[in-house]
Amino acid sequence: MKLSEVSIDITKKFLRIDYDHDDELIGIISESAKGYIRSFTGLPDGRLDEYPEIVHAYICLCSDMYDNNTVSAANVRENPTVRQILLSVAENYV
Repeated sequence: MKLSEVSIDITKKFLRIDYDHDDELIGIISESAKGYIRSFTGLPDGRLDEYPEIVHAYICLCSDMYDNNTVSAANVRENPTVRQILLSVAENYV
């Protein structure tokens, strides 16, 4: 699966959400996760589709953002799976 093929419905399925009242929040989280991936990797949208493992990083980010949608200084740990996947495809990592 390519990142561009992942819809809100697919994201909800991965997150095990079967109701619609959080669709707007999930849409915001989806765009935030994609923006984070673009910034981290330096890859434009079209190039992100070349790496199917990015979908897993995207789902992990969406899950983290959905589960931790409150501001908390104590929750600053980066997901190691997401980091490893994104580092493996990053073009702008120094």
